[in-house]
Amino acid sequence: MRINFTTLLLHVYSLLLFATPLVMFHKTSELFEFNKLLFVYGIAILVLGLSIARMIVYKRIIIPQTVFNYPLLAFLGALVLSTIFSIDKQTSVFGYYGRFNGGLLSIITYMVLYGGFVANFLVGNKTARLIRRFLKVSMLSSLAVILWGLPGKFGYDLTCFVFGGGLNVDCWTDQFQPTVRMFSTLGQPNWLGAYLAIHLFIGLYFFVVSKTRKFTAIYSSYLFLVFISILFTRSRSALFAVIIGLILGGGYFVYKKKLNREISLPRFKKTILTAIVIVGLLIGKTGVAQIDRFISLPTNDEKTASASPKILNNDISSSADIRRVVWQGGFNVGMANPLFGSGVETFAYSYNFYRPREHNDNSEWNFIYNKAHNEFVNYFATTGLVGLLTYLALISVVFLQLRRTILADNLSKENELLAVSLSLSYVTILVTNFFGFATTTINIFFYLIPAWLWLLTHPESSSDKIVDLSRLPDKQKVSLLAIAIFALFGFAYIASYFFADVHYARAETYQSTQEYDAAQQELYAAYRLRKESVYASALAEVLAQQAFIKTLGSAKQTRISCLDMSNQSADCIVMSQGFMNEALKQSPKNVFYWRTQANNYFLFYQATKEEKYFTKAVSSIQTARSLAPTDPRYPYTLALFHLSRYENIKGPTSNDRLLLETKGLGAINLTIQLKPDYQDGYYMKGLIQSAVGQKEEARKTFQFILDTMGPEDQRVKDELESL
Repeated sequence: MRINFTTLLLHVYSLLLFATPLVMFHKTSELFEFNKLLFVYGIAILVLGLSIARMIVYKRIIIPQTVFNYPLLAFLGALVLSTIFSIDKQTSVFGYYGRFNGGLLSIITYMVLYGGFVANFLVGNKTARLIRRFLKVSMLSSLAVILWGLPGKFGYDLTCFVFGGGLNVDCWTDQFQPTVRMFSTLGQPNWLGAYLAIHLFIGLYFFVVSKTRKFTAIYSSYLFLVFISILFTRSRSALFAVIIGLILGGGYFVYKKKLNREISLPRFKKTILTAIVIVGLLIGKTGVAQIDRFISLPTNDEKTASASPKILNNDISSSADIRRVVWQGGFNVGMANPLFGSGVETFAYSYNFYRPREHNDNSEWNFIYNKAHNEFVNYFATTGLVGLLTYLALISVVFLQLRRTILADNLSKENELLAVSLSLSYVTILVTNFFGFATTTINIFFYLIPAWLWLLTHPESSSDKIVDLSRLPDKQKVSLLAIAIFALFGFAYIASYFFADVHYARAETYQSTQEYDAAQQELYAAYRLRKESVYASALAEVLAQQAFIKTLGSAKQTRISCLDMSNQSADCIVMSQGFMNEALKQSPKNVFYWRTQANNYFLFYQATKEEKYFTKAVSSIQTARSLAPTDPRYPYTLALFHLSRYENIKGPTSNDRLLLETKGLGAINLTIQLKPDYQDGYYMKGLIQSAVGQKEEARKTFQFILDTMGPEDQRVKDELESL
């Protein structure tokens, strides 16, 4: 077998840059990021395996001493320490389930991709040409992303067509509206905007250095599509990143007068760029009303919309207000864990510990924030000062390398422009990360751009010749076989992760339609493949629901059996408790698991009428409240438990009424204190007041709802009529 390692790796990295933005699959629990990250894991296994195999064949260690080695190792060391001291080690290693990207394993993967590139592509004076080839592959991929997403802007979404069966946008929920904000194969508008901002400066480089009118026309068309697609995403962070990049790029050319003379931009190219901006803005607008009103005369509908934004968006908090509160909470987490943070990717849990009370005033008060929506705040919260400072040090070294690259004597002016272009793309990543967080695709560029900058200034060559593996000594063959086996185990792990998630996604579908037996079997299949706490918690919940449902209509409140993982009959409640204990063992500070356990115990109580389960339900929800002291949902749930218990007691005693009055009203008053505009909280308060005989107070509470919150709330009107 004859192979050339450099050629093989060239194809592997080309596949990485082309396919990753396009990878998605509708049978997994998350359509976009999960599938992209598993694909990147597979590519990293290939890169690592081929790199080690190359070292074995050539009998030498091929690890270049780059300027980024120590910063990368320091950052990795910080993440490892943060993982060791994490409040949830599984999450820190594999990432938050649902986001996936950002865990220790994913960061190691990106570092492998960086190391594999600098180790295998030292090809002398061919380096710049090789980098340009990779950039063209990436541009081709971005063009495919754009062409895939553009029809959705006009109501003909290709993702729906391929996965849903109709050339429309009906397959998306209200959270995903491609006709309003384009997102294509990236998953969210801001993610697409960040990806395209990177490519705007890559495309601009090729436009500037193009030698013929044919290529100028090709690259100008590409730039127009990228620019208008950024506008269609309505991503302010991406647009701001582009503006910052253009300002820095313009400043550079003004400062480098000599470069400006040697590589001058012809007048017709300046005219084309001006036309791209003007036409793009006229067609796509910016999404910022204060700017768009100067771009074109508004239509009658636009005049109406712009005249009354407060009426149309009265209940929707601005992203700036939401981010301000979330950033404050993230800062609080970091200050409480100053050295190593709460643990890599544990923001979804630790944010609850220090969540500002003001979060409840936002329209997204009940959303789960698994990221700080600021990469720097996120690293401070989850990895502490050690993680944040090493992350900032890594970024600083990138700009030091840029300076070294630009000042290098052996760098042509065209390659200098390439370095500047890559650096401006890197700047867009920092800007969009500041207002959001890195995704799988963005992290690839975050770690590969430094590799490209370093290689531009290193003319030494270590390119390969074709190697006949059949002629290698037996010892080397055995070593290569071991590497192949390692790669197969890696691919098997990825496959098990993938199929486990497919089973989990099916279980979610069955559970949503109350097909609990089918959901249970799918979750068993997922749990056999991967002992994931998410699956264990879901199993506990499904088993609890089965225990409750199977007792409805049974005259005798006996224990109900479910099939265990061996297809044997077993007690639903016992199995549910076992899986819930396993989930909490892996993730003891996960407030969502404690909430699930509380709900499970309350279902057990309703199914068996055994008081011990009510006590455990109360204890679990109190634990959840201690982990999330400013979240009004937990005292609300506690009040709900007490009211439901009271209403289901046959002949409640004065002690039962006193318990509801003290515990139930106390909990709901705390709920309202935490969220003064919580309509359901006031409704619950009225119900409890009515139940304990405080009729006049209940009337006042219900009337308060009608006067200030929900004048058309029929359930409140019905309660008032019954008093």
